[in-house]
Amino acid sequence: MYEKRGDLGELVAEESSQYDILIVTRPAYSALGKKIPSTYPRKIANNLVEGSEMLSSNKYLAVITDDSAIARKAAEKRIPFVLLQNSPSQSHKLLAERNPHSYCFDPTKRGFISEFRLSVDEILSSYVQPQPKEEQASSAYKVLVVEDDPMSLKLTKQTLEDKGYQVKTADNVKDAIAVAQQEGIDVVVTDLELQDSSSGGLHILQMVKFDNPTTPVIIHTGYKSGKIHETVKACGVYDVLVKSADSQEKLIVMIAEALGLKKSEEQGLSLTPFSDGTEDRIVERLKEEDPTRRFMEKFERSSKEELEEDPIYTP
Repeated sequence: MYEKRGDLGELVAEESSQYDILIVTRPAYSALGKKIPSTYPRKIANNLVEGSEMLSSNKYLAVITDDSAIARKAAEKRIPFVLLQNSPSQSHKLLAERNPHSYCFDPTKRGFISEFRLSVDEILSSYVQPQPKEEQASSAYKVLVVEDDPMSLKLTKQTLEDKGYQVKTADNVKDAIAVAQQEGIDVVVTDLELQDSSSGGLHILQMVKFDNPTTPVIIHTGYKSGKIHETVKACGVYDVLVKSADSQEKLIVMIAEALGLKKSEEQGLSLTPFSDGTEDRIVERLKEEDPTRRFMEKFERSSKEELEEDPIYTP
């Protein structure tokens, strides 16, 4: 019968965790407990049966044992082990060699203690104790992507999701506004021209800004003209990005910067709710008026000569 003894400590009654080291050995090896860092809790089995049951029902960081059956069971669960065997056979050695970070030692050989200490250090150094997983900085944010070209929409969506963003999509003004109002969107990325409106991006901008003035809106467009960009920015967009081979990478940076800006604005923003019916009148006016009228007036005043000379659009 195995028994608890000496510096191996006492069997802890609480449930084992994957940060524990399970020790299933005879009392003669009790001194080996001193070679295990005290920061790693140890679970001690009273006997082989108990050790086998503990190994079956729990996950351990490592197993130290002088029983080959326990070592094989640890190997089946892909748990590193140190197997102690007097004059170990070839099968014992192969068992350790075939399992990562596992060892087989003869405790009667000179230098065994040093080898054991080094093996434990190697096992522990190869193991990074999981910490509560921190979400990616971007994972708490929702981005609305509005694009009527299916391939562009799919590419942008995938790019942002790869960075941890929650992505909502729309391919027209009506759906985009509905999503923005219902989903708590943090950033909007929209094309300027959409299938249902030649200036749909600005329509979306106005409605988004009305609901939440701090929500950044980025125009991702094929238009290259600086005149158009200036006009669009004057309407209140966060920035304008021209579609290109590397615009997806630039978009990632721009969104991150926009979120930082939004946070700063929210911290310093003080909005007084309308209490005199003003809000209702604004809503009615927005319903009646073309929300992009001012933009279109500015756009029409742009110099035709400049637009003809400048390759202004990238499909």
